[in-house]
Amino acid sequence: LFIAQHLDVRRIEAQRGAEAREWLEAGGWLLPESAFPPLDSQGEARAGFIASTGSPSLSHSERMVQVLLASAQHRLWLTNACFVPTPATVDTLIHKAKSGVDVRILVPGLEGADTSASVLAAQRSSYERLLENGVRLWEYRRAPLESRTVLVDDHLVAVGSTNLQAHASALLEEGAL
Repeated sequence: LFIAQHLDVRRIEAQRGAEAREWLEAGGWLLPESAFPPLDSQGEARAGFIASTGSPSLSHSERMVQVLLASAQHRLWLTNACFVPTPATVDTLIHKAKSGVDVRILVPGLEGADTSASVLAAQRSSYERLLENGVRLWEYRRAPLESRTVLVDDHLVAVGSTNLQAHASALLEEGAL
């Protein structure tokens, strides 16, 4: 896990590394060191950029989500544009709720660009079990919901393109700050 002292500089450096990897995967050449000049630090925030390439095994984005969910002590609030969690993720959310963690989930409730009728049906298949076990859950129906965030306690948040969908991490290129 890439953790940096200074948000602006390290975020840019991590994104450059992810872009260089993508360039190589697309058939490009190894970029010279001069393509990554040192940057001056700015700000006091600690941040990490997690780039994740599709993987048949545990991807970086899946590992990041597991760590975030497991680390919640008081609050775990999720917003996800494509919420079709694995059984293990559902179990973790339930365990956290039963342990006294305030678990809240906001998901799309309208069919749209990212949310088809079949995705909504798959998403809704986990609702009953989650709700029966103390997880609070809402569907946002006023407009398409594109957000993908995880808020843990008071000091940890992830924002990016990471979907909580079983096959997304195996197929998609994702990133989260």
